[in-house]
Amino acid sequence: MKKLIIVLAVLMCALLVVSCNTTGNPADSTNNPGTNTPGTNVDGTPVTTPDPAVTTPSDTIATSLPIVANGATEYKILRSDNSADIVTQAASDLRGAIQEKYGIKSVSIGTDFERNVDPSTRYPYEILVGSTNRDESIQALGSIKYNDFIIKVSGTRVVIAGGNDEKTVEAVKYFIANYLTADSLELSSDLLYVDEAEYPKSNQTLLGKNLSEYTLVCPNSYKEYASIIAGELGEMCGAIINIASENNDAVENEIIIASLKRGVSGTWGVDDYSIRVDGTKIYIGGGSAYAVGSGCRQLLNVIKDANSDITASSLAVDYVLPDREVYINDISKLAMHWDIYMDTPEWMLDFEEKTAAMNDPDGRLMSCLHRGEADFYPEDSIEGIISAIKLGADMIEIDPRLTKDGVLILMHDETLTRTTNFEEMAGKNGLPTSNRIEDWTYAQLQQLNLKEASGGTSAKLTTYKIPTLDEAMKVCANRIFIRLDVKGDSTHDICWEYEKDIWPLIQKYNTYTNVIFTWHSFVYKNGYALATKYKALMEKACGDSAFCFVGLNASGSAANVLNTINKYNLDNCVRLTDCNFSTTPMPEYLEKVATLMANLRGKARVYIDAHNASSKYETPEGYAELHETGINILLVDKGYELCKYISENFTATEK
Repeated sequence: MKKLIIVLAVLMCALLVVSCNTTGNPADSTNNPGTNTPGTNVDGTPVTTPDPAVTTPSDTIATSLPIVANGATEYKILRSDNSADIVTQAASDLRGAIQEKYGIKSVSIGTDFERNVDPSTRYPYEILVGSTNRDESIQALGSIKYNDFIIKVSGTRVVIAGGNDEKTVEAVKYFIANYLTADSLELSSDLLYVDEAEYPKSNQTLLGKNLSEYTLVCPNSYKEYASIIAGELGEMCGAIINIASENNDAVENEIIIASLKRGVSGTWGVDDYSIRVDGTKIYIGGGSAYAVGSGCRQLLNVIKDANSDITASSLAVDYVLPDREVYINDISKLAMHWDIYMDTPEWMLDFEEKTAAMNDPDGRLMSCLHRGEADFYPEDSIEGIISAIKLGADMIEIDPRLTKDGVLILMHDETLTRTTNFEEMAGKNGLPTSNRIEDWTYAQLQQLNLKEASGGTSAKLTTYKIPTLDEAMKVCANRIFIRLDVKGDSTHDICWEYEKDIWPLIQKYNTYTNVIFTWHSFVYKNGYALATKYKALMEKACGDSAFCFVGLNASGSAANVLNTINKYNLDNCVRLTDCNFSTTPMPEYLEKVATLMANLRGKARVYIDAHNASSKYETPEGYAELHETGINILLVDKGYELCKYISENFTATEK
């Protein structure tokens, strides 16, 4: 009898152990929202192991949802019919991971597109990736914010989704890493895992409404702008904001971008824009796509700077391009054509940081914009120079030339044909018929307009005028380094003298540390001696001086150039003078200078002309390869692209 009691007691204990067993495996877990430790139910109790006899969803018990058991599944993976490429790929990755982990030959995958289907008849066993049209996806996404993601079991469906596409990808990766771990894929029937982000302005309201109550409305051509607004507001405030076509029915709270169908109209110049408010509708319009983008950036800036509810009076604005003297005196008055695309980090606008970076031979990549910023503005224009400064560029290369009456203006060519409307204006109102700059006075040149970007016969005409070097110096003072390209007159003599033409402007605007010395011994016989002279004058005036780039070609010696730097007390900055990717492909040139670069590493900053006819090396991959080689100041045509790359891949140099 005693033995029987002992046996019965052992059996009872065994049953209790089985009924209370926990796996400790994230694949069988339910997580509290916002935690990162799979293994418990929402109420904090351990997750129980499902009956191993269960093989299909139709046999599931109350506490467990088997997805894969005994190497088989009835589940299919579903994504939105119009999902982004990265979400489509994530769904495919999930399928591949399930097939590989559990040895299943094929897991069904598809989209949520359907025509004339009664929702009640939909297939019930689905893993929903991202924002699908299923109620379970809609409800799950309604419970999270922009940079959150959620993994949830809802009935017989599983939701894996994020508040944006990148977060959906992250959710899929998390699911694969944490739930595809056991021999079978079984989820708790009340699984709820939420990864929550932090938002600096989570309680921000707009015209008395939560930002998530707004819909962005635009024509298809402006959908990119709407996406940028939705993304930045999501990052700031957590709001998931819908984007709708201008053809959709109106809703109560709308931010309407450039939609004539929704009442966005006005009389604007190409740089002008307006933000207008009517009730809880906000209208953004402008005279060009660039200007509308500036209006969108203005809206974002107001929200970013707000400390309380944003009112109509703080939003409404009518921006008209000021007279050029206004923005030469105050560069903040010029709205940028790239405004919507980039919000420059503060550290990239700090001239002291640029100086510290120049003094660090092994430091971050630095930019020099060829003829100013010439993607969005005319080359060698004051607007393009301001654009370079606002993009956070480290340096500009510009081209001073002398007019007939001795004024230094900026123009790359010695003729006016490519970059201005000379052909239209020649001979009119007493203007010269010659296309040579040296035959025009400054006043006459002011009757011409610059062509967009790098000009040419098909380039559009802008309202912008030819600037002077004086204006450029004023704008650049204590903001950006300036490299002056040496230009010759019609006899090929150098058309300006440093002492007579440049030094007085440096003194006038206190730009002692701004102007880069690049006139080497191949330009001036005593180039380095002159650099030493002027550096001494600068240090006497302000305690510091501009940098000097010492010229070196691929066949030169690192030891010799470093000796030159020491001899003349110059800076540890070297310019490779024979670098030309139009004639020598980048891989070939880098191989040619490999030994030279190895001997300069850690001892000098190295500058090259990285642009060529097609700018084919001006890519993130090209920038990375050059920087890895030790070349860390790049002269480029694609100034916006390089500044954006630097903003995304580097941080401020310690001052």
